[in-house]
Amino acid sequence: MIKLFRKIRQNLLMENKTGEPALPAGRYLKYAIGEIVLVVIGIMIALSINNWNQQNQKRDLELINLTAIKKNLTADLELEIKPGIIYYANSKKAEKYILNNHQNSQGLSNDSLTSYYKIWLRRDWRFVFNSAAFDNLKSIGIDIISNDSLRTSVSSIYNHLYPNIIQDNVSSINYFEQQILPKLNDSTSQFNVAFSNNELEFLNNNKQLKNGFIYMTKLRDYLSDNILPETQTMVEDVIDAINKELEQ
Repeated sequence: MIKLFRKIRQNLLMENKTGEPALPAGRYLKYAIGEIVLVVIGIMIALSINNWNQQNQKRDLELINLTAIKKNLTADLELEIKPGIIYYANSKKAEKYILNNHQNSQGLSNDSLTSYYKIWLRRDWRFVFNSAAFDNLKSIGIDIISNDSLRTSVSSIYNHLYPNIIQDNVSSINYFEQQILPKLNDSTSQFNVAFSNNELEFLNNNKQLKNGFIYMTKLRDYLSDNILPETQTMVEDVIDAINKELEQ
């Protein structure tokens, strides 16, 4: 466009050099003003196109990162959160029978009581979440997520819910390994098909162990009844929200 203006001006100058009458000063002024206006318009159009290109590039980068976040969250949901909830639900069922037996002496058979103990005495589910996509997003800038609500929810999952799960999970694992497992190893053979009468009597009547069971129950129940269901709901909602963003 600027080249076109220069060509027009050069033609005007060439006309003057050929001896033709010079254009009046007023017409020169009009040409000059017109050229300036067109140049300004051209610059504004160029800036608009550049800004549009930048916005498109930013949106493309946002969608790439949202796709990666969705992939990680989906894997966490299917491989960690849902199986973890099922794992603790089974433990909670076993713990109910064990605690009832402690309190009411229900007289469960050795085989049944052994089965419940072996379910309950399994080590905790060890949660491992994939934060690679979120870490990459943080390095770029989380503000690249244009949807305020979605950005807040993603941040809440990785900065609050996941760390809370890990913290409670580690506390439960450490307590079991440091306080419960040594007592079990000293007084029971955990690999037998069934506990002997003496072993069951120890499990049922040892005061320290019973107190440990109650504390472990509180740790596990808070995780399975509160944090994990809340996290599952939040993760599912975020995945749905990301799908809507990707479909736009």
